[in-house]
This record gives sequence, C-alpha cells and structure tokens, in this order.
Amino acid sequence: MTGPTLDEEQTRAVEIDPSARQVVIAGPGSGKTEVVSALAAHLVEEGVALDGELLIISFSNAAVHAVDRRLRAQQMPPATVQTLDSLAAQIIQDVANEDPTPLSFDERVRRATSIVGDEGWYRIDDLRHLIVDEVQDIVGLRADLLLAIIRSLPEEAGFTLLGDLAQGIYDFQLRATDPRGPTSGTTAAQLLARLAADPDVREVILRGQYRARTRETRAAAGLRDAVMTGRGDHHVRAFEASLVNIGALDEAITASLRWSGTTAFLTYTNGQALLVADAISRAGLPVELRRSAQDLSLDGWIACLFADHPAASIDRAAFGELVSALPGDHDARALWRALQAVTRSRGPELDVTHLGSALASSRRREPELTTRSTTGMIVSTIHRAKGLEFDNVVLVEFPPRGEADAAAADEALRVKFVALTRAANRLARCSGPDDRGMSIVPGDPTGRWYRRGRRGGMVAVELRHDDLDPTPAGMPDAQAREMLRNLPPEGLPLELRLDPRASTLHRPVYAVYIDGCTAGRTSEAFGDALARARFSTSGAWPTLEGGFVRHTRTAVASTPTPAAPNGMWLMPAVSGLLRTNWKGD
Repeated sequence: MTGPTLDEEQTRAVEIDPSARQVVIAGPGSGKTEVVSALAAHLVEEGVALDGELLIISFSNAAVHAVDRRLRAQQMPPATVQTLDSLAAQIIQDVANEDPTPLSFDERVRRATSIVGDEGWYRIDDLRHLIVDEVQDIVGLRADLLLAIIRSLPEEAGFTLLGDLAQGIYDFQLRATDPRGPTSGTTAAQLLARLAADPDVREVILRGQYRARTRETRAAAGLRDAVMTGRGDHHVRAFEASLVNIGALDEAITASLRWSGTTAFLTYTNGQALLVADAISRAGLPVELRRSAQDLSLDGWIACLFADHPAASIDRAAFGELVSALPGDHDARALWRALQAVTRSRGPELDVTHLGSALASSRRREPELTTRSTTGMIVSTIHRAKGLEFDNVVLVEFPPRGEADAAAADEALRVKFVALTRAANRLARCSGPDDRGMSIVPGDPTGRWYRRGRRGGMVAVELRHDDLDPTPAGMPDAQAREMLRNLPPEGLPLELRLDPRASTLHRPVYAVYIDGCTAGRTSEAFGDALARARFSTSGAWPTLEGGFVRHTRTAVASTPTPAAPNGMWLMPAVSGLLRTNWKGD
C-alpha cells in the first residue's frame, strides 16, 4: 500500500504498536492529516480492522472530510471517522435506544457521557486503537466525553491524540456557558495534562513544515513559539502590520481575481462574514459562505441522479456514466463507496427505491455525499476555517468592539495565529465594511444574525441552508427543479413573496420563486426569527430582497411520496443576507 513520504518525526508517530498511547504535537502545516491517514494504514497492516477496531474522532466536519479524503486516496476501505457530536448521537441510539434529534448538541454530549460512564458502550470493548484529531479544540462537555471514552478503553487498546495548543481557539465556549470563565470546564490544556500525567503516554512533536510555500507564510508559521509563551502579542501584531494592506474590501476583491488557486476572506464573527459575502455577491462574483459545522446538507448531485431515476436499481457501470455527465469534478468510485456505506450494500447494484429512506435514517453523513465548495472564492470566520488550507488568505479587519479580559486576550492571540497560518502562498489585509448594527436576533436559540437600522429595527436578516422547508410540502415545482439541475456557475436570484394564506399574525411564511417558478417556502424557524425582531406596529410583515442560490442540496424523506417516488428531490441551498422592508405593500 503506497502512502505519503514521511519525515523522521512523522514516522515515529505512525510506526507504532496498536497498544501504544501517545500525544502528537502538530503545528500548522506539519503534515498532521497525512500522519492520521498513514497511521490508519499502518494499523491495518498490523491487523487492526478498520470496521470496528479503529475509531477516528475529529473535531470538525472539515477535518473529517480531510482525513476521509486521504484514506480514500490510499485506496483504503472506508474507515469510521466521526465528530464527537455525531458519536454522541450514535451512543444514545445504540445503548439507550432513544432518538437524539429532540436534544440539543450539548444535551446529546452530556447524555452520551453519562451512558459511557454508567453503562458503557459495546463498541469501545472492541476497539484496539483510538485516533483523535484536533484535540486542542475539544473542551468542556466534549472533553468530558472524550475522557470517559478513553477511561473505558480496554487495557490493551492504544490511542493517538493529535493537536496543537497554540491553535486552541474554543475556550470561549466555556466562558459563554459559564460566566466564571474557562476554569469552570475542562480546557484542552487540562485535558492533555491529565493524559500526559500517565507515564505510559509518550509525546511526539512534528517539526516539519509542508504548507507554507513563501517567505511570509513560513514566517507566519514561525510565530508558534511566541504564541505558546503567551507573550507573543507584540510579535504577532508586528507581523500582521507588515502584511500588504490592499485597502477597502472592493479593492481586495478586484485584486483577488488576479490570484491563482483558492482565496479565503477571513473574519472574526459570522455577522462580519455575512457582510463580506454579501459584498462579493453584489459584485456579481460566485462566492461560498463557509457553513456551520452542523450543516450536513446532502449535495444536490444525489437528487440530480436519482430523484427521477426510472429503474429500481443501478449497477456500478451505469452509475459511472451518470456521474461523468455531472458538471464539475466527481470521483465516481468514491461516490459509489459512500452510497454503499449508507445503504449497507456490498453487491454490484444499488437499490434506488430505498436510497432516500436510507439517507434519511443514516446515523452519519458520508463526506462525499455532503455539499462541497464549487468556487475559488470563500468567506469564512476564522473558527470555521480551522484545519483548512487555502492558496491565498485576506484578513478582513474591523474596528475592535470593547475590551477583552486576560483569558479572552490570550485566546484572541491564538485565533490570530490560526488566521495567519491558513495560507500556503499569499497573505494580505483589507478593511471590512461597516459592521455596526450586526448582532444576534434577540432570543433566537440558533444564534441567527441580523442588522439593526438607525432606529433599532431589522434592516437585514440571515438566510440559512435550513430556512427552506425540507418536507414534501416545500418541494420545488418541475420547472424550478429543472432550473436547479442546470444552475449556472453565477447562480440565480431568488424572489421571496409573503404567503398570506400560510402566514399568521405570529409567524410569516414566504413562497420562494426562481424566475417565476415555485422553488420552495420558508420554514417555521425563519418565520419565528422575523417575529422576534418585529418592531412594526402596523401588523405587516416585511418584504425580503437579495436572495440568491448558487448551490443545490438533496432533500430526503423516510417514506416515498407520489411526487418523490424515490424519496428525494432537488432544492435550493441558500445562505446570506436578505434585506428587509417593513413598510411593505
């Protein structure tokens, strides 16, 4: 089995006995993901079964996708790579036989931790090795769940934890849930300290640099030692000040069009990211707004191939022909394996009639089946860009708001370090648009953003991927589905009209149109968000403008319907800012 060429430290982390227990310190660009995939391949050679005896946990879906791609590139059979949140849901289903859907993500993790500690989980008994990626981002309740899993490992089982405390940027979650600060929950540093106290746990440090290709990006990676001392603020600020300042955002957008490869515009908050993405979209350019880690939407190609597929099954050769006709670059072999994993089939054919229900009931989303980037221009918060690499990075600067305490300032330094080390080639700065008035919708449990006007009322609101009704009642009509199948790279504008029949005094519902054809309707959650921010006393709901669709997603149902005989259909994948007008007709 041919894998990546490893340096001395990487080889030391990879060529281990399955019972070994180690912590691997991996700075940005040190080849951590290659180590994870090479370690999995080595463990297979040592007799560890990928299905059942090896579990790979990663903090984010982005990292899950990266690890999964490396394993597939080495022509390995599918490995179990999961986030702790998806693992928590599986534990609840397996042991308690409960549906975790009504629980919040934190409630699922808390419940799973209790189950592992009190009753155990049969899958842990079979494990021979546990790999945990991005361990520095596992804090609070999730750190407690990981500790419970590690304590439950068989004596002969080993583990490998990979991470870098210089990139630990999620302690803010502890301050958000407990005003006493990060000491009130398990921090990443405390988690690693508890494990390192075991004399059987060894430490391996990866010192190579395989991301940075230019002098400035190598210098950014070299800031790690200063960040780790906790006194690197001056060095980081001085380095950032030395970067080219392109000017205003519109100038940065124009400049980026001349650059090759992917370009990421990085911001600190989701509200700022929405403003930047909106500015790029208004300039008529395709842009991807980096989604939340909880967004596991199924890619639109699935419905394009199977929603109206006339046969009850399809073989691999016919599937390959259909995939080759799809726009863009798709690996038919990887997609076939992902669909087989969901349907639990190993034969030469795939059952199309039950694919929709299998996707609807699947415990996890195979990375190859979820929506992926189709553009070279990306807008993301620094937190959502964690673990990712881009050819070029533009740091979008906004005026600071308020003073940070010592703990928050230390974390802000690490956040800046993460932002500076995402680029392989080019780093630059620009000034962002005015972000005054951007805040969270009052009382919205999902943290939806909106913009306040000078009088305090909502003048714009965030539209999310799940704000369109994913049930058969919100299915686009045939003409809209055809337009979505042939969606141009620049996308299509959406029109949202208030549906007076479906709306009430307490919740509005909007019909969504593409070129006059019905493309769906807004969800109850979106209507509730507008209701929370309502300030008009006239009783009117606002008109909404500025919607755009550049991607598609696949909606699935557990039970097929006459309109969706294979249990799936194509619908718009939306995100961005909608402008509101409360003086509507």
